[in-house]
Amino acid sequence: MNGKWLVSGSEDNSIKLWSTESWELIHTLQGHEGFVLSIEFSPNGKWLGSASYDNLVKIWSTDNWEVLHTMTGHEASANVVCFSHDNKWIASGSDDRTIKVWSTNVENVIHKIVGHVDKITGLDFSHDGNWLVSCSGDSFVKLWSTQTWEVIQTLPTSGHNVNVVKISKDGKYIAAGLANSSIQICSFDSWDEVCLLNGHEQSVMSLTFSSNTKWLASGSFDKTIRIWSIDNWTLMKTLPGHTSCVISIKFTADDRLLISGSYDCTVKVWSTEDWSLQPQKNDTSSRGNGHRYFS
Repeated sequence: MNGKWLVSGSEDNSIKLWSTESWELIHTLQGHEGFVLSIEFSPNGKWLGSASYDNLVKIWSTDNWEVLHTMTGHEASANVVCFSHDNKWIASGSDDRTIKVWSTNVENVIHKIVGHVDKITGLDFSHDGNWLVSCSGDSFVKLWSTQTWEVIQTLPTSGHNVNVVKISKDGKYIAAGLANSSIQICSFDSWDEVCLLNGHEQSVMSLTFSSNTKWLASGSFDKTIRIWSIDNWTLMKTLPGHTSCVISIKFTADDRLLISGSYDCTVKVWSTEDWSLQPQKNDTSSRGNGHRYFS
């Protein structure tokens, strides 16, 4: 979500574009031949990146919604995609256990990162551009230097699979969502564990930090969203409403809204003022087929 548009990816292989003013469906992007598993806008708003079960990564122009680049090279499903904050790179993680870093201007792999021994489930660039963090089904979180693309730190998670990893906007914390229903919070500087957040009843599948560094939001297989205070790492609010796993979650850039996507094929909008569910002029839950991954 970039303020004007919300995009959702689906099991019908398509990407749908919605207006955030009217919630009208304004465009459908076709091009992938497998489930669309991850989508993200570039920080400059010029591109949309997508990763798919068809092993491909695509970059779409937000001017005309045409495909600019199709990246090939993964030998299995491309699970996750993210842009660096200077817009130079797009990184992808795959079931083939590799991370690939591509220039946003060409379709060739710039760097191939090998180090995990199971599928890559999450990626995030630090806001200063110096680091890339990854997580995997191998139960490890790894930190990579974007200068050398060498691993700098490896964080064990007590043998629990890691589904998602995020770096806070101020660069102070790393949050890892675990299959055992907890969230591991680590200091970015020392890599020491700060705390373990418990509250969800099933696997944590999605995480997002607010830009104002006040909140961490988490989505889970238990169908709920939980809002945590970063000041003292306490649970502030539990948001019910979805009827299946909350697979995708993100704050808007101004932190006024929280958007969530679910296996129940709905996208919900929540006000951060009182954490209430917002009415939508046109209900996205009635549209598409399994649209649950969004940006």
